[in-house]
Amino acid sequence: MSRNSIVSHYLLSIDQMDAYINDLSDSDIKEVFDPMNCIGWLLGHCSYYNFSIANKIHGKDIPDEAKNYMNGSPHSTPNLDEIKYLWKHSIDVVKDSLNKLDEEDLKDKFTAEFKHGSEVENINLGTDISRLIFHLWNHLGEIAAIRQLLGKTPGNPGYGKWDWRY
Repeated sequence: MSRNSIVSHYLLSIDQMDAYINDLSDSDIKEVFDPMNCIGWLLGHCSYYNFSIANKIHGKDIPDEAKNYMNGSPHSTPNLDEIKYLWKHSIDVVKDSLNKLDEEDLKDKFTAEFKHGSEVENINLGTDISRLIFHLWNHLGEIAAIRQLLGKTPGNPGYGKWDWRY
C-alpha cells in the first residue's frame, strides 16, 4: 500500500522535530525567552497532538502527563529525560495509528466540528491532520528561533538538509 501524502508529510514533520531537539541539554530545553514557551513545553505540546491524532484514529488513550501541554495549559519547564520519553512514546503511538489508515479514513472519518457563525462544518480526519502539520511547523519555527537565541549552530538544523523525497 502506498502511503498517502498527508500521512507522509505528518511523518516528515515528526522527523524534523527530532532533528531540532536531538542535541539539546536539560538546561537548553528549559530556557525561557518571553513571550515564547521553552522548548521542553513545546515538545510536550506537540506530543499531546500526536496522542490526540492517535485518539481520533483509533481511540487510543491520551496519557495524563500529555494533557499538561494542551492549549491553555500553564507553562512549565519539564526535565529533558521526561519530555523526551513523552515525545518518543507519542511518536510510537501515532506512527502505529497512521500506518493503519487508508484513503477512505482520511476522507470519511469526521473528527471535529468547526463553527462559522450559526453554521457547523464537520471536519474530516485528512483536514484535521493537515491542520496539525501546519501547527507542528509553526512550533518548529519557534524552536528554531529559541535555538538561535541559545547560540546553537545551526539554529535551524533542518535548513539545507532536504534529503527526503516524495
